[in-house]
Parts: sequence; C-alpha cells; structure tokens
Amino acid sequence: MKKNIYYTTTFQRKNPLVEWFTGLFKAFASPSRLLLEGFIRKDFGERYFNLYSVLSLAISLAILPVLFLKIPEWIGGSGLGADPMGISDLGGTTPTYAGSSLTSLFPRYLGWYFFLVAFIGVGVKHHLDMLRNPSVYDFEKFSLCSGTINPLFYKIKIPGIKTDVRLIECLLEPLFFFTIGFVLWFLGQTLGNLIMFCSFCYAMSYIWAYKHGDDFIMDTIDQIIVNQELENSFVNDVSPEDAKGFQSRGKKPEDKEMRRQILNAMIQEEEIIVAK
Repeated sequence: MKKNIYYTTTFQRKNPLVEWFTGLFKAFASPSRLLLEGFIRKDFGERYFNLYSVLSLAISLAILPVLFLKIPEWIGGSGLGADPMGISDLGGTTPTYAGSSLTSLFPRYLGWYFFLVAFIGVGVKHHLDMLRNPSVYDFEKFSLCSGTINPLFYKIKIPGIKTDVRLIECLLEPLFFFTIGFVLWFLGQTLGNLIMFCSFCYAMSYIWAYKHGDDFIMDTIDQIIVNQELENSFVNDVSPEDAKGFQSRGKKPEDKEMRRQILNAMIQEEEIIVAK
C-alpha cells in the first residue's frame, strides 16, 4: 500500500494529554485482564499470558494487604484517616485492622488469598498448555493471542443486540466478574473490591482497544481515499464534493507540472512482509 505523507502529517494528529491518560490507564488494564481472563479463557499466546507475569502479580497482591496495615506504623500514627483497605485506628501505636490486631487481617482477606492461590494454579495450567502449543517462531501462533472465549457467553442473548465478540469482551465478561465482585463485597470480603475494580479496567481496556481498531480502519480507508483523490484535489483543483469530501489545504504552485512533482514526493511505497 502507498503511504501518503500528506495525510499522515496533516490529518493524523496526536494529543499528548490523551496519550498520557491512556498510558496511565493501560498500567492498570494489563494486570486487571491478566488477573481475570485466565479463569474463563484458554489457548493464550505465550507473550500475553505468561507464568512470570502471573507470579509477579500474585506476589504483589499478596503483599498489598500487609503493606497497608503496616503504613500507619511506619508513619507513626499521623492521623491521616481510614484507608481504602479498611484499616482503622491510625492514631494508635500498633497497626490495627477493623479495630483489632494484625491477626484479624485474614477473616476479610481469606477470599483474597484463596483467590491468589487459584490464580497461580490457573497460571501454571495455562503455562503447561502453552508448552504444547506450536512455536510462535514458526508462524503457527500469534504470541499476543488473548485466548479463546468461553462458548457459554455466546448463549447470552440481549434483546435487539447481537452477541458478538465485541459485546462479550466489552460488556458480558466484565459484567460477569463485576457481579462476582459485588457479591464478595456484600459478604464482607475485600477481594470483591479488587475484582470490581479489575472488571471495570477489563471493560475499559477492551473498549479502548476496539476504539483504537476502529480509528485504524478509518485511517486506512481515509488514506486510500486521499491516495485516490490527492491528484484531483492538489493538481486539478477539483472541489471536495467531487473528491469524496477530500480537500487539500495550503498554498501550491501555479504550474501544474510543479504540482505533479510535489505530488510524487507526497506518496511513498511501503514494503509489506508476508510469511510464506
């Protein structure tokens, strides 16, 4: 395909603020999906769901409750108020949880640690499955494959809405986990808060991925249109109505031959590598 330099420099703009927020969101989206998808999907790519990431995330989440309980002790009881993990009595000399001692961490976090054990077990299972998969170096498997969707989700019907992959990834799968998280939260398990947060990040990450994919397709279509109509608009001064809505902007030489020379510099041939 021809790469249109005029299109990429004139119409494809970047917003640094949006990109910063997107990067910040992606920092939560990746571990959130990793934490949940392994329980409902299979056949992942080896770079998408790997055992090292599973163990790193599990260890980090195992330390997190203890870390929040220790913070009041480290800051010396500065009276900062209750934290989101449910810690109380920050003004005391001994860190407490819900008005009791450090040992009372486990009643509310029992589900948390059982979940992490199950998460590691699921990670090991997927790791062993991937060892039997075809090698990605032989072009037999996409290494960033996000897994196979559980067929039960396709059986969920919403009136007036087609149950396709996009609906499942953006709504049904996250809603499934959010419901589980809500029930756990209602039962007093802090794990519910984690799962509800991760389900939100899960949904938003797929919504953003599909939005990014939509924009890419539209950019590709627009670039094809610009390749087709650039000569008419730039060289022949054809109106936008007769050039599929495209209009070249900017000063240009009066001489059409000079315009054609500039036109040739605006378009570059791109080499596409295809695996045989």
